[in-house]
Amino acid sequence: MSANAGVPHLPKQQRVLRWFMLLAWLALIALAHLKIGGLLIAQTNHTAKDILGADQKHGMKMALQTREDLTLDFSKGVSEPIKSWFPHRTDGVVNPLWPWIAAWLADEDHVISADGEVTPQDRAFFNRGRWFHVGWTLGALIIMGIVAARYFTLGGTITVVLLTGFGAAPARRLLSAGARVLCAVHGHVASMHVRAAKELALDPCDHGRRRGAGLPG
Repeated sequence: MSANAGVPHLPKQQRVLRWFMLLAWLALIALAHLKIGGLLIAQTNHTAKDILGADQKHGMKMALQTREDLTLDFSKGVSEPIKSWFPHRTDGVVNPLWPWIAAWLADEDHVISADGEVTPQDRAFFNRGRWFHVGWTLGALIIMGIVAARYFTLGGTITVVLLTGFGAAPARRLLSAGARVLCAVHGHVASMHVRAAKELALDPCDHGRRRGAGLPG
């Protein structure tokens, strides 16, 4: 089966125009993604109470403890530093992968603060991690849009990207009630897009019509 089986064969000029329109749409979605992500970071889940809740401060503490594992000190041997470099730190609950990733975002002079305290360094580190989430999910959305365009029509591809980027991801990515409201709005808009696509015989795939309004924050 051809990789473009879901897309009708088009003349070269129309294919070029189709890809140009897709890239323009992805650029607009990227701008909206960054703008909304910035607003959610600035306005939600930013107080000391928020950061201390939901084990977020504990996660930062584990990331800061993981920093020393990222420096390969072969004075202690060969196998031990290499083994310690890979994600392994956990308290039995926290997955070792995220503290390992977040450790790369921490400043070298960031001092681990008390459990009930949120310092300016903690806030900067916390927001750096949230922007990291916004950045990597945006990259994943763009890649997904380009891949989906090989199988779906332009309308179907945009619907998939909108549903994923604004219908489900924000509530999981930024841990905020405001994000869940955003999910409901964009879920409704995306469902209207799906209905319009059906009328034009451009239905991408019904199983992708999942709304994010009911996802846990």
